[in-house]
Amino acid sequence: MARRNERLIVVGKKTTAFLLLLVTVAMLGVTLWVSGKAYAKVDAVPFRDFRLLNSRLAEGPVPMPTVVALITPLIFNMLLFLPWGFLMFVLLESPSRPTSQAYLLTLLFAIAFSFGIEGWQYFL
Repeated sequence: MARRNERLIVVGKKTTAFLLLLVTVAMLGVTLWVSGKAYAKVDAVPFRDFRLLNSRLAEGPVPMPTVVALITPLIFNMLLFLPWGFLMFVLLESPSRPTSQAYLLTLLFAIAFSFGIEGWQYFL
């Protein structure tokens, strides 16, 4: 049985592409806005914060402010990419394409986009 209060809203591919473009521009704008406000220059070594946190944990208890300072940028980066990944998947997913291929393409595009942003951020 269908619920009477539910409405199905279909969003077309063009609208999804436009929303993806808006999210991309917003992400680039946020990156540009925060580029000069960081407490430290962007580190070119991948996952340095994870390794630093791991080594600090091996030494003994770590103060909570240190954990927060190391984890917060990683969480914000993940949250920033969530809408982008969702919209990219919705754009790529279609009945003619296997779902696993849409997932893989979304992942590959996200990795390429992330590397592009990181490279651009490094030179700001």
